[in-house]
Amino acid sequence: MKKKILVLVLTNLKQDSRVKRQLLALKDHYNVTVVCFDADATTDYEVIKITPTRLTILRKIFTSAFLILRIYPVAYRILHNYHLVVKQLSDRNFDLIIANDVETLPLAFSFTPQPKIVFEAHEYAPRHFEDKLMWRIFFQGFNTYLC
Repeated sequence: MKKKILVLVLTNLKQDSRVKRQLLALKDHYNVTVVCFDADATTDYEVIKITPTRLTILRKIFTSAFLILRIYPVAYRILHNYHLVVKQLSDRNFDLIIANDVETLPLAFSFTPQPKIVFEAHEYAPRHFEDKLMWRIFFQGFNTYLC
């Protein structure tokens, strides 16, 4: 029986060829489920679509306050309101979760029982935009927290 892999990615797979190549490499050896914003119809793997969090002005104001105050768990819930997918998949057991990008790590660690987790780090996130002052003020500490 094939092992079950969950891939968490906060992008549209129609425009993310790197993750699509990853999924195609896994599909023959594993039962793959991917959580993403959108994807082409396929029988190669199961797609669970989530809606991107809409960043209204009020949401941005609250997020900014929580980021400056370094209350990162609350800031994460406001920025990435995807915890319902964990409940949606709570009746399933995965052997492995692949967390694509740092923003998916808290989701990956929310599953119980806790499967093995692979963090697909494309760059070192805490220093990704260190040349930009606004990013350093609001997000550098947040990304360090996520890592």
